[in-house]
Amino acid sequence: MIEPLGVFLHECGLEGERRRDDVFPAHPNGTQLSRDRFLILYATRGWRGIDEDRSIVYQVRAGSYLGPVLKEGMLAATIPDWNPGDGGAYFQTNGAPSVFGVPKGARIRGVVPAHANLFVAKWYRNARAYREDGTLYKGIETHELMRRTLHVPAVQFRLNDTDDDIEVLQSATELRQVGYETGPHRCSVEDPGDINHGLVNPVPLTGAADEWLDTCQFGWSEPGHFGGNRVAAVRHRYNRERHRYEWVETGPLLFYPHFPAIEASPIRWRGGFVIAARSYPGNQGANFLRLNDPFAPAAAAAGVSTVQLPASGPATAYGCPDGLVRFFSGMPGQGRNPLYCTAVDPDDGFAVRGRSTVIDLLASGLPLRPEARPVADMTKLLPHAGGRTGLVLLRVRTGAINYPANTPIAVNAAEKAVHGIYAAQIRYGEDYPGPWDFS
Repeated sequence: MIEPLGVFLHECGLEGERRRDDVFPAHPNGTQLSRDRFLILYATRGWRGIDEDRSIVYQVRAGSYLGPVLKEGMLAATIPDWNPGDGGAYFQTNGAPSVFGVPKGARIRGVVPAHANLFVAKWYRNARAYREDGTLYKGIETHELMRRTLHVPAVQFRLNDTDDDIEVLQSATELRQVGYETGPHRCSVEDPGDINHGLVNPVPLTGAADEWLDTCQFGWSEPGHFGGNRVAAVRHRYNRERHRYEWVETGPLLFYPHFPAIEASPIRWRGGFVIAARSYPGNQGANFLRLNDPFAPAAAAAGVSTVQLPASGPATAYGCPDGLVRFFSGMPGQGRNPLYCTAVDPDDGFAVRGRSTVIDLLASGLPLRPEARPVADMTKLLPHAGGRTGLVLLRVRTGAINYPANTPIAVNAAEKAVHGIYAAQIRYGEDYPGPWDFS
């Protein structure tokens, strides 16, 4: 059962990122920091162009993801005149944050491991060119600039000793595989080109949670496929000597060339893994692949067994404590509204076990015109923290912006007021424990 909770975050509290700055919160994510501290990550966004993603902001909350904010701070502030090394002055975009790590005080096999209270937050970054009127070109319109500048910065941090803020241990550093610290190639994928990560948090690869399964996408080696259509698993491993996580391995390409895919979601499943990904180009499906080992050579050949289910736009997928996988997306022919939650069973060929509407913006009574193209997307099911419910965060926006782009109209003031991060709640049939032991 899905229960809407309404607006979760309407305005960023930091200077330069508020409503008066023509900015709103978007791109949510989060994780558990300790027994009773929780992290919310989000990107801010403006209306000067398609995907004007700006800065990465964090909140430390007490008691639960919905609890009071103890601290709000900046992980990455946008730069309006960013020089990425070519002498230019571009708008720097930062968006789609994700995070992983073992919470402070969590016990694994009876002891608190050395890597508890070490977290990695990461996001995408790239340069966007200005038009003469001060608006931003779409990334696809400045293809070469995107290819040269798109990458993934990562910050490593801990919850501080007073449990009311985070302490950055390693400032934003470009994510690269060990052995590829310099040079044009950032990892072992042949001709990787630019790199972006998935939308969903990495998941533990090992019982000790000292290795984490992530996914990345590698693009523009295929002409005409904006955003790339090559996905591979990424292994992050804890280095005890450095007390840092490192990208140590990249698996074979998944789905490719059988199914074009981006924005993959990693899921632990019954001793193995499920990888789900958005079909792209096309935006008409969510691809699902079940694997014992996404790093084994056989993982590439397994792409022919992909199951594709109807979806439209970003499709984020999660393993849930009740034994089902749920993915969030729009549906073909409807775009990105309404937003649906679809439950599937990997043990039965990903058979659909139910579908619920998370939100229907046009039916909700919000002051949104159909021609402004209302959008509900970038949906995240935050890591389970125990109990009968799970928290879903999503972005609400319009396709219309300050200046018409892909729509015949501009966004109006009433519609701008609707933009922000919204919440919903999944109610399971019974209580389920969280993944971490705080005894």
